[in-house]
Amino acid sequence: MLNSRTGSEVCRRFNVSTEFVFAVAVTMASFAERSTGRRVCASRDTIAHRSGVSVSVVKRARRALRTLSVAREMVRGRYLSGDEAHAAESHHGRIQRRAASVWALMSPKSVVIAVGRATKKVAKKVRRSNVRPRSTYPQLVARGPLSPSRGFKLLSLVRELSPKRARTRAGEQPKNAGIPGRHPRPIELQRTAADLLFHSPVFASTAHIGSVCEVLASTGVDESRWSGRDIAAELTRDTQQRGWVWPQHIENPVGYLRWRMKQIDWTRPSPSEMAQKAAQEARQRIADRDARLSRRDQLAASPGHRQRCRQAFAAMHDPRKGGAQI
Repeated sequence: MLNSRTGSEVCRRFNVSTEFVFAVAVTMASFAERSTGRRVCASRDTIAHRSGVSVSVVKRARRALRTLSVAREMVRGRYLSGDEAHAAESHHGRIQRRAASVWALMSPKSVVIAVGRATKKVAKKVRRSNVRPRSTYPQLVARGPLSPSRGFKLLSLVRELSPKRARTRAGEQPKNAGIPGRHPRPIELQRTAADLLFHSPVFASTAHIGSVCEVLASTGVDESRWSGRDIAAELTRDTQQRGWVWPQHIENPVGYLRWRMKQIDWTRPSPSEMAQKAAQEARQRIADRDARLSRRDQLAASPGHRQRCRQAFAAMHDPRKGGAQI
C-alpha cells in the first residue's frame, strides 16, 4: 500500500518517506495485540527509539497511517492526575507524569477484499489429487520366488563362510582385542573444567574441553574439593602474589594453563573449604555467645524472687514492725 500511488502521495503530503512510515508501522505492530492489533500503548519516544527515527518523524508517520486508514488513535494522551501519578510511580518504580495515547492497527476494507479474491483464485487453481503417487521403488507385497521358505540353509552358509568365525575356530585373536576401551571422564571433572572456562574465559580456545579435563587430571586437582571457580580464584591470587599480570593474548591457552597449574600447590585448602571453615567458626562463635548469654540469664534472679527480696527488706526496716531503724 505504501508503494502505491496513493501511499506515495500521502507520505509526500506529510513530508515523510515510505521507509520511515513502514518502520514506525512495524514497531507499532510489535506493541499491539497479535489477534486484534489493538492496545498500542507505547509512547512516541519508545517508538522513535525502536524505529531509529526522531519523534517528529513518528508524529508525521502516524498521521500518514491514519490517513491511509491503517491506524487510528483510540485514546488521546494526557497528563496524569496526582493519584494516577502516584499509582504509576508505585507500579513502574519511576516518576511518570503523562499517559501515552492508545492506538489500534487495522486493515482497510479494500485491502481485505482484494486479498480474499486473490486467495480464492489461488485455491481454485490448486487442486489436490486423491490418487497417491506411485513409489519410485515399489516393494513386492508377496515373497519373491527365489527367497527360501525358511532360510535355514542360507543361515548355515553364512555361519560356515564367516571370516570372523573362521578366525575364532582357528584360535586367532581379533585385531582390536588388546586395545583397552576408553572410559568416559568423570562428570565432576567435566563440570569443573566447564566452570573454570566460564570464570576464566582467557583459557577458552578452539580445542575441545577434554584437553582442559586432561590438564586438571594431570596436575592432580581433586575436583571434589576444588571447583572451577576456586581454581580461577587461586590462579588470580597466585598471579597477584607473584606480581604478574594476565597476558592480553595467549597463543596456546591449554599449554599456558598446564604451566600455571604445575606451579601451584593444590593440596592446600581451597577457597570454598576456607569459606566453609570460616562460616563454621562464625556459627560456633554465635552458638557460644548464645550459650553464655543463656547461662547469664539463668543466674539472674526472677521477677518473683526480686519481689520477695524487696518485701523482706522492707519488713526488716519497717519501724512499725520492730525492724531496724535507718
